[in-house]
Amino acid sequence: MKRLGFIGLVVVGLVFSNLGYAQIDLKEAAVGVWLFDEGQGDKAKDSSPNGNDGILKEGPEWVKGKFGYALRFDGKDDYVQIPPSSLFNSEKFTVVFWMFPETIGGNNPPGSGSSTLVVTNGNPGDGGGGNWWFELWNNGNFEFKSCKPDCSAAKTSINVPNKWYFIAGSFEGGTYKLYV
Repeated sequence: MKRLGFIGLVVVGLVFSNLGYAQIDLKEAAVGVWLFDEGQGDKAKDSSPNGNDGILKEGPEWVKGKFGYALRFDGKDDYVQIPPSSLFNSEKFTVVFWMFPETIGGNNPPGSGSSTLVVTNGNPGDGGGGNWWFELWNNGNFEFKSCKPDCSAAKTSINVPNKWYFIAGSFEGGTYKLYV
């Protein structure tokens, strides 16, 4: 019995001895990385080797964030414009970001048919094509979706305002997945 207990401790020790940090090679893994941590100016630097720096449009505001600085968007017209690139229309990709909704559904009128776009690739209103987007509805539904070729979405709920959320959306083989 003592021998089994000792072997069990050794196995547990070996399992925990492999815990550590992972490192990602941005040169191979990332198409774009925007940390929004500049703290000033009108540019959002792309930390990937692709150089797709974004331009701040309609007045997003630099504020203290979860880690250093962040951008505050008013939910009406603020955005960061990323230059067009074929890199963003892959058949397999993942998008991750932090968000802190001050209200649920943004500045649109109340009702289940009202929403705020959070992150978009292209214009969702132009018929889809290669576009995808993240959308927060006034009823608390949060979606990662596209209309290529048919509209499909991964959905969850975000019902608590004034809280940080880490969002990850992935697309592969025609399937959208959303993690909060």
